Amino acid sequence: MKRRTVIKGAGATVAVLAASGPIIDALQQPRTLASASELPLMKSGLPWFYPLTPRQAQVSELVAAGLSNEEIAKAIFINRTTLDYQVHQVFSKLDFHRRSEIVDWVTRNGPTPYPLSTRQFQLAALIAAGLTYGEIAKRFVNTERTIQARVHMILVKLDVPRRAQIVEWVRNRPRAQPLAV
Repeated sequence: MKRRTVIKGAGATVAVLAASGPIIDALQQPRTLASASELPLMKSGLPWFYPLTPRQAQVSELVAAGLSNEEIAKAIFINRTTLDYQVHQVFSKLDFHRRSEIVDWVTRNGPTPYPLSTRQFQLAALIAAGLTYGEIAKRFVNTERTIQARVHMILVKLDVPRRAQIVEWVRNRPRAQPLAV
């Protein structure tokens, strides 16, 4: 069994992602930090994810993207029990009780400001992962027609004419400076 390497030093817990699979490729570009000086900082001088650790921030981003704990654990190569603990720590540190609160927090404070709502971003990520309207409808517990209408709204917001361009937007979304608190 192969062991995964973790970067050591000031950015201590940031893992090098070597994930395979379309949803991880579409949602999470590998990001490594050589030192604490490379962390994106807010005006206060703290990283965007304060009070979380870099690993907890990574987990919170994947929760915000709509992945289940099992999918996240496979994606970042950690044990499911360890992942459950990380998610619990995120809930505890941020005083949250629902995953939707994590989604809202990442959308507001995360490393990228999104022109889409939380739900629209989740839908765009599933489109980028190659899911059909039917598969997305089952996951969102909606009809295919409702999903088609929501995809149309995403196309309008992003000012693009085709689904393929939503995929490109998800893969190449800009990594801007985090929002100030």
